[in-house]
Amino acid sequence: MAKTVLSKDLISLSEFRANASSLISSLKEQPDKAIIITQNGRAAAVLLSVQE
Repeated sequence: MAKTVLSKDLISLSEFRANASSLISSLKEQPDKAIIITQNGRAAAVLLSVQE
């Protein structure tokens, strides 16, 4: 199984809420990017692009 290398950005939940549309657009432009969303300073979720 091939290992996929992702570039990662770390953002807070409040930043995600404020910029959700532009963050999703950035995933369309860079499908190998992962956005880690933090809540109270801890990783809570990962946002990934759906690659075709």
